[in-house]
Amino acid sequence: MAYVKHKEKDIMNRIKTLFTAAILLLVSAITGAQDVRTLSTKAADLLARMPADNQELASALMEDMYLLGEEGWDMICQKVVPAGMGDDYGARYAIATLTAHLSGDSDDSRRNTWEKQCIKYMKAATDREVRSFFMRQLNLVGSEASTEALKEWIVSPEMCDDAVMALQAIGSPAAVETLVSVLRTDECPCAAQVMIALAETDPGTAIEPYVLWYNRGSTAEKSAALYALASTGAPGAAEILSGAADAASYRWDQTGAVHALLLYARNIGLAGEVKKMERIASQIMDASQAPEASSQRLAAMSVIAEVKGSDALGMLLQAAGDTDVAIRVGALRLASAIKGSDATKKWINRYGKVAPEAKADILFMLGERGDELAVPLMMKAMDDPSREVSSSALSALARLQGRKAVEPLLSWIVKYESEEGHLAAANALTTLLDSTNIRMVAERLPESSGQATVTLIRLLAWSGDTRYFKTALPYTASDDLGIRAAALTSLSSLSSWNDQPAIIELLDTSTDRAEIMQLQQALLSAAMRHDDPEKRSDLILNALGKGADRAKLIPLLAFTGGEEALKQVADDFEKGDAATRDICFDALAHWKDHSAAKVLMEITASGNKTFGMPAFDAYMRMVAAATVTPERKLLMIKDIANHATAPDARSGMLALVASLGIRQAQFFIMPYLSDSSAEVCRAASEAIESMNLPDDEIFEPMFNGKDLEGWQGLVGNPISRAGMKPKELAAGQKEANDRMLENWSVRDGMIWFSGKGDNLCSIKEYGDFEMFVDWRITRDGDSGIYLRGTPQVQIWDTSRTDDGAEVGSGGLYNNQKNPSVPLTVADNPVGEWNTFRIIMTGERVSVWLNGELTVDNVIMENYWDRSIPIFPTGPVELQAHGTDLAFRDIWIREIRSPEYSLTEKEKQEGFTSLFNGRNLDGWIGNKVSYMAEDGMIVIKPGNDSGGNLYTEKEYADFVFRFEFQLTPGANNGLGIRTPTEGDAAYVGMELQILDNTASVYAGLAPYQYHGSVYGVIPARRGFLRPVGEWNYQEVTVKGTKVKVVLNGTVIVDGDIADAAMNGTIDGNEHPGLQNRKGHIGFLGHGSIVKFRNIRIKEF
Repeated sequence: MAYVKHKEKDIMNRIKTLFTAAILLLVSAITGAQDVRTLSTKAADLLARMPADNQELASALMEDMYLLGEEGWDMICQKVVPAGMGDDYGARYAIATLTAHLSGDSDDSRRNTWEKQCIKYMKAATDREVRSFFMRQLNLVGSEASTEALKEWIVSPEMCDDAVMALQAIGSPAAVETLVSVLRTDECPCAAQVMIALAETDPGTAIEPYVLWYNRGSTAEKSAALYALASTGAPGAAEILSGAADAASYRWDQTGAVHALLLYARNIGLAGEVKKMERIASQIMDASQAPEASSQRLAAMSVIAEVKGSDALGMLLQAAGDTDVAIRVGALRLASAIKGSDATKKWINRYGKVAPEAKADILFMLGERGDELAVPLMMKAMDDPSREVSSSALSALARLQGRKAVEPLLSWIVKYESEEGHLAAANALTTLLDSTNIRMVAERLPESSGQATVTLIRLLAWSGDTRYFKTALPYTASDDLGIRAAALTSLSSLSSWNDQPAIIELLDTSTDRAEIMQLQQALLSAAMRHDDPEKRSDLILNALGKGADRAKLIPLLAFTGGEEALKQVADDFEKGDAATRDICFDALAHWKDHSAAKVLMEITASGNKTFGMPAFDAYMRMVAAATVTPERKLLMIKDIANHATAPDARSGMLALVASLGIRQAQFFIMPYLSDSSAEVCRAASEAIESMNLPDDEIFEPMFNGKDLEGWQGLVGNPISRAGMKPKELAAGQKEANDRMLENWSVRDGMIWFSGKGDNLCSIKEYGDFEMFVDWRITRDGDSGIYLRGTPQVQIWDTSRTDDGAEVGSGGLYNNQKNPSVPLTVADNPVGEWNTFRIIMTGERVSVWLNGELTVDNVIMENYWDRSIPIFPTGPVELQAHGTDLAFRDIWIREIRSPEYSLTEKEKQEGFTSLFNGRNLDGWIGNKVSYMAEDGMIVIKPGNDSGGNLYTEKEYADFVFRFEFQLTPGANNGLGIRTPTEGDAAYVGMELQILDNTASVYAGLAPYQYHGSVYGVIPARRGFLRPVGEWNYQEVTVKGTKVKVVLNGTVIVDGDIADAAMNGTIDGNEHPGLQNRKGHIGFLGHGSIVKFRNIRIKEF
């Protein structure tokens, strides 16, 4: 080694090591990292990733598993243990998955190699269930080798069932012969299963073994023997099968004798012995005339029909007249498979000779056959006095003729007054009518009457074709109540937007409550057909302007909506009589969207004793149902909160606010903790508790709601202020503060700006922070929020299109290189309140306006000096830009996350942070699988190992501190003094990061467990915290000494030079041990692991 200065042998070792290192680096460059892991590590890592998340990864893992070879397979197979003896789920899953993977492999050699492995462990197993597990693998990969191996177990009482299943799955001649051979002996512990397997695989023609077991066996063995005998189709089997059926009186029994005899008949029939088949089946049919045996009789008929085909038609024709509906319907189902016009003619002839109850069934079958030879019969049957028959004919005609059946079906409707028949005809027509032939329905209306008229109107309504509104309209005046009702109902489907006046005219004259509701629904349907939501109420408003009945029309405006409709209803509420006010309030309370909220708030604020509290309740319901962001809902609640005068109103409001689940909701609720009502105090406390917000996020108010404490006037800009002398700055600040009081003030819990003067600045300066602020502008308003004294998160009136304001507020207006335009327009109308959430970490800013993301982690440029990044700290400023402004509810949280902030002691000791908590600046390597997330570095490996993440800088001697959180079975590594290419465990050093408790790692070598210098120095075990909890680790590397402290306990304290003196304990070359410096890295092995609090001190 390089560290040992004497002995010629050591010099030669050094040369050998350098040569090996070069080879390893070359191999690593070609094959990638992790190829030199020990076999046990590879096996354990593979099991830790099972089951795979997707098929692609599963296939890749199985290819990796196959490449482990027999030694690696042994490591996995040995983990399969008897139930209750350990967790072997991963091993079983991997074995079964590889079996399935290789079963479809085109390479027989790979499948056969894995087959041998499964046979080996099947034979070696001492536990029945473990042996059964490996035997089941042979179902998919078994060959002649498996057949030979299974002979031993087919005579075992405990393994016979599994062995039979495997042999049946293999299905080769040798496997069949093995099954036959064991059946001929007296040592077959599962004869029934063997006979079933043979019956389903290759029953042969020799019946002696089956006869033997039928005569001497149990009920189950008798049943299996009859099944196997039937499957042979052997002549000698007939007598035994018939005798068994006769013994069972041709009824169901536990041996299934009749079923077996029928199976035999089918088999010999399909083999050409038709007469014998028919004789057996007929015998069964004759013996099955009782109603309870109808299924058996039908089964016999099915065998005859299957074998004889069209020659079985005579039997089916006869059966179609059977009094047993099951036989009748079954025969017709079988008959539908016999095609050809000759068969159709025979069925037409048969139709006239059967009882009425059978006719409908025959018509249905003929309709299914699709032979138009039956059309004349359908035409005739349509006039049958039996409604069941005529209805069946109507449906069948539609299936036979398609659109050609429309005319006769309509004629039938006009001719007959059968509601049941009309329903059948109408159902048939709905499968045939379209936009071109629906006119035929309208053309038949004048000649119709009564129920026929009702049916035709309903068909028009079904079409939804607005061309026929005027066709149906006259029937609304019919003296026939059924026709009148059908016509009124049809208007909803047939009316267009332009048909509203006709409906309104009917509505004005109608006095029947049910008809009024039908007409209102029709009017609403017509109004809603306009594409422009603002136009939908126009014709109703026109009618109201001409004196139409308000009680009938105003309720509809709640559904059609629109700005003008809302104005009309609000105006009628103000000016109308008591009845009109009731109608209008009900419409406002049930308005289609939350646009009526402002009117309801005005009613609440008016102090109206009749409608005040109902308006408040309706407002809150409207907020709850509004399809807007929680932030917008909270703004709406803030607008009305002062009018929640009753304790129960305030309590209900707080519950709704809590349900929004956003941080601003907590700010709103907090003042109610000291409400004058004990009920409200309890409600506030319960509301905050129910929100379950993080306790470690401490927000402070920047505005106390009373005065401008904590704020001051603006002096210059950050650069000019930095150049001022203290006395000059103090004087400038005094002048700025005096000017501030002229232009900025506090009114009604809000900060107001008069429209003249400079920005309002926080006295305190902030670095990284999260901030909430509500703001409101007036027409042509322009403002913003300066971050660290730098402009700005933009605020402006979106109507100022000449200035480009149509893009909306919430962008980083002064950016030039990075995005400046907001991602979406999320502004509320001018004059209404808006709310920002702003997060600034480092140079990056994210902004949400009214709950919608407008800036997504964008670098904010330094407006004052674009050659340098934005200042690390600075004040928050409320921008003054010549228009009236208001701000309220300003809260801020300084982000001093312990995940990446150094303690004062660490700063004094010379530690620096390697992770800023926000991004992977300062790191190189795989920045796809590794990501910064919530103050942590997280590896999410996807379908590969996840790769490695390295520090940009190289380190020699150091103290490295970090925290890590493992997931079950997780495996990662800490690379030290490593290059960025090759396997860090060899070309550098790897300290294991591993879930020692995972069963898949139970068999690792001592030097492979957590904290070990991989392959070189083993670590003490037992000091990891439970999976899911955070662990703290400190690694000290100085010269050849490595020390690892885990959760306060030293688990490694060794010298790599001494450890490698006579070769490393893993027997591999580790050229990286000689490195004097290198990168530090996290080394992915396919697991999710989280890291935080990463810092270093160099010696």
